[in-house]
Amino acid sequence: MLTAVCPPSPLQSPSSLNLAVLARPSDAGWIVGRLLLIGALAGFAYALEQPTGGLLLAAGAVTAVARLRRPSTVVWIALAALPWIVLHHAVVYSYGRYARTA
Repeated sequence: MLTAVCPPSPLQSPSSLNLAVLARPSDAGWIVGRLLLIGALAGFAYALEQPTGGLLLAAGAVTAVARLRRPSTVVWIALAALPWIVLHHAVVYSYGRYARTA
C-alpha cells in the first residue's frame, strides 16, 4: 500500500504557533505581548511565502480583533509584522531590482 507523503511546509511552524497563541484564554497582563507575538509570527510567515503569510496575517488580526474587541490590536500586530514584511520586500527587490510583489 502506497501513501502520499507531503513534505513539511515552511509555514507549518509559524501558523501552528500562531494558532496556539490565539487559542489560549486572554490574560489581561499579557495582551500586548501576545499581540506582538502573533504579528511577529505572521510577519515571519509573510517573509517565507507572501500569499499564504498575508492570509495568515489578516486572519490573525481579524481573530484577535474579534476576541479582544479593540481596534488597537491591529496596530500592535502590524507593528510586529512590519520588520518581516520590509525584509521580504528588500530581499525580493535586491534580487529583481524592481518593486513589485514576489
